[in-house]
Amino acid sequence: MARAKEFDYNDVLDKATELFLEKGYYNTSFQDLVDYMGIHRRSIYDTYGDKKQLYLKALERYAKFVNQNYFSLINDDMTIYQKFETIFKYSAFPMKDCPKGCLFVNSAIELAPSDNDISTQVELFFDNTKKVLCRHIDCS
Repeated sequence: MARAKEFDYNDVLDKATELFLEKGYYNTSFQDLVDYMGIHRRSIYDTYGDKKQLYLKALERYAKFVNQNYFSLINDDMTIYQKFETIFKYSAFPMKDCPKGCLFVNSAIELAPSDNDISTQVELFFDNTKKVLCRHIDCS
């Protein structure tokens, strides 16, 4: 019988995301992940897969974070000027609990040129971001 997980899936995934943001994909060793995430190597493999699968899961979670938090700051009652001002202020001066940097920008630079899976995720994220922005600022 399999043992119950003794850690929160998303909390541990957030730790991996923080480490990838700080060090990048290639500069993050699997041992770095084990140490920072605070779970055993076998648990990482069993729960998240290998390093690349973990990274793809981190990208997916990060995209949800951005969409839930970033775009929740703007609403239909704001003028276009207020929407842009809010977006730029948030981007330039992130809130206290917001990660520093952008995992998708980092991925576009570090991994997308040589990895089709990452490139697809980056493209999808930027396309979705563009659609959300256009919806909020009423692009024609």
